[in-house]
Amino acid sequence: MVTAELATALPVLLLVLVLGLGAVDVAAEHLACGQALRVAARHLARGESEAQVHAAAAPSLPSGARLDVSIRGALASVTVVQPSRSGPLGLALPGCSVSAVTDVENATATLGLPGHGGPDGP
Repeated sequence: MVTAELATALPVLLLVLVLGLGAVDVAAEHLACGQALRVAARHLARGESEAQVHAAAAPSLPSGARLDVSIRGALASVTVVQPSRSGPLGLALPGCSVSAVTDVENATATLGLPGHGGPDGP
């Protein structure tokens, strides 16, 4: 009787293990996106150009991630999006992604310095 109960419970335990490991992997992906986001936001807040921001954040971007920078006057938005690979056995989950977003004040526009977003234009 114990053997039958164990045979019934074992697949459930394996499913819980796979789901738990997938959740840990999603958390790790989110942390990696957050690190790249912090680097990009820091450089953008200093008033650097989009090209400089992309170059600075590129080494910390997870593989397959996309960095989007949007500058609107004194406010700049940075988004990092990575397709999630946290399905069972690391398979891609269709339509699922991990993202991190932040808004920062653009120093170039705020201080009125020449450059992107400032009073002198791009």
